[in-house]
Amino acid sequence: MNIAGELIEIGRAVPRTIRGASHYRSAAILVIAAILVGGCSAATVDTEVPVERKIVEAKGRYIKEYLLMPGDRVEISVWQVPEVSRVVQVRPDGKISLPTVSGIKAAGLTFEGLEAELTTRLSDRLRDPLVTVIAVDIREVNVYVLGDVAVQRAVPLRQARTAIEAITAAGGLLRTAAKREISVIRLGDDGILRAIPVAIPEDKGQPVPVLALSGTLLEPDDIVFVPEGKRSEAIRWLDDFIGRPLSYINAAASTVLSYRVIQEDL
Repeated sequence: MNIAGELIEIGRAVPRTIRGASHYRSAAILVIAAILVGGCSAATVDTEVPVERKIVEAKGRYIKEYLLMPGDRVEISVWQVPEVSRVVQVRPDGKISLPTVSGIKAAGLTFEGLEAELTTRLSDRLRDPLVTVIAVDIREVNVYVLGDVAVQRAVPLRQARTAIEAITAAGGLLRTAAKREISVIRLGDDGILRAIPVAIPEDKGQPVPVLALSGTLLEPDDIVFVPEGKRSEAIRWLDDFIGRPLSYINAAASTVLSYRVIQEDL
């Protein structure tokens, strides 16, 4: 018989003929209840309670600057010089050419950056050229997958409406990936850069992360970030994201992203 059972038997054994026996029986029952409650509390003290992951916001406000990529078509207008003005396409080598200048690197530049480069190059032949670059046919809208995946890459949004589709297009998670610490990095219209955790329940079953990722809808230019290793490493990355968000995102811009993020002047 366990301790609770023995105490119950003791309570029953209190003589009814003794004055105040009912008080003794009540006291015994209270002791039993206290022990049982105490036992339950002790059993749950060491139980790990899942901590809800919250949206993390980087300090400051930011804006996107889109970068030209091979295949983009732009109109280059040089004021009062129609023979130079024309629509051109960024070649696979990332360059464009005009009648008076050739081999101009365009890929990786913003529209303003290309305007400045063309102004410099045309100044050797024209006096104070006024150059404007206008988008004509820019690549389709993408989302991006970075971190511990097979291939970090851009994925057309039409092919990856959810986080699981984006990760699948990137070749899937590596074995070392912290699959329960995946976040979606998104720059909102309010200029706030956020790391939004994928809401994965604390269920150890294999289908659960897949279901959660399938229910995570993506928006244009979202970054699906898959950290490597354990939760502590993911938390460390989020701490860096809060204090130095541009160091990571713009490093990826040179190889994967078609935009860069700059801090907005207040």
